[in-house]
Amino acid sequence: MKNQNIKTATLDHIGLVAAMCKDLDIANKIDARMGEHGPRRVVRTGTAVVAMILNGLGFTNRRLYLTHQFFHDKPIERLLGLPLTPEDITDNTLGKALDEIAEYGATKLFGEIAYEITLENKLLGEINRLDTTSVYVHGEYKKETQCPMEITYGHSKDHRPDLKQFVLSLVVNGPASIPTWYEALSGNSSDSKSFHETIASVRAFEKQIDVSTKGKWIADSKLYVKEKLLKDVGFLWLTRVPETIKEARELLEKADNEMAWDEVMEGYKASASHIHHSSMLPAFAHVRHMQKRLSSLFA
Repeated sequence: MKNQNIKTATLDHIGLVAAMCKDLDIANKIDARMGEHGPRRVVRTGTAVVAMILNGLGFTNRRLYLTHQFFHDKPIERLLGLPLTPEDITDNTLGKALDEIAEYGATKLFGEIAYEITLENKLLGEINRLDTTSVYVHGEYKKETQCPMEITYGHSKDHRPDLKQFVLSLVVNGPASIPTWYEALSGNSSDSKSFHETIASVRAFEKQIDVSTKGKWIADSKLYVKEKLLKDVGFLWLTRVPETIKEARELLEKADNEMAWDEVMEGYKASASHIHHSSMLPAFAHVRHMQKRLSSLFA
């Protein structure tokens, strides 16, 4: 050991993340869709994405131009599988990768790779779960004419209505709840509208890649839009009954002894109510767990 330089590197949990990226072949899947890279290019798009994944899951809050600092004490060659240095992971390198992905279509790229992985590993199921969340930002964020989404004010799920935001829509599928669809929406988008647009986009995308699923969808009560769900939508769906519906409010206000309850499992009981109305779907199920009441609408 005498006269030898010994350096230590910190692997932490990102070794597991890097191994999963390698097993799923994420970098090569991305590069295959990005076309030819220049012969002098050191860090390709797929490698840049994996580097950003490691940085993002490394419990760090560093900005894009500081990403190289994250790798200074990491075994970068082992993590990325290439003879790279932290100085290779510059903001120009990462920014170019993001520009290429934006040009290709971020949602399209995510969907293609996600479905490829689920099909390879036989993880694609029949049930899709859909929801959105809002992400607030600081700054003015003037509207970009070429950007399909707008960072603006809207209903803040982060309880920061004073700040501009954008909305993230996510679909997870199958027993592993693997994300299969991910897209950014304008900060003022409404779930009542975006839910149905997302479902239509996913179903059209599945046809393009020749994937056939029965398409059962689960989402919160914003999925219930009478004008859309009362017609033949071509898929099965499950959502909570919105309390804006009179019949749902009346069910919630009923006392226990006014309803016939069946034990579903320990701690759970259910009572079914069927309502036929020209403006309503034909069946309600009213469920209570202990003292908390939940209402669900099945179709």
